[in-house]
Amino acid sequence: ATQADPALQRLDADESAALAALLADRLAALTDAPRAALDIFARLQITLIGAVVREAITLPPPQAAALLAQFRRSLSSDRLLEALRP
Repeated sequence: ATQADPALQRLDADESAALAALLADRLAALTDAPRAALDIFARLQITLIGAVVREAITLPPPQAAALLAQFRRSLSSDRLLEALRP
């Protein structure tokens, strides 16, 4: 529905931007990476989270749980901070 409705697209984009800004703010407290890098990284992570959740919704519960668990492991703080290193 979001892909077909411009109003929903805008709402989705605004929500993603707000969530990415919150994540970037939190990451800024944990690393000295440049803010531009944090903003891009946070936007990517929020986009990936949305894609994984949308995929999980389409799967049978055991597969959805496995997908979400694997994704959660990929979001460990050490891995996130490593991705921000130059």
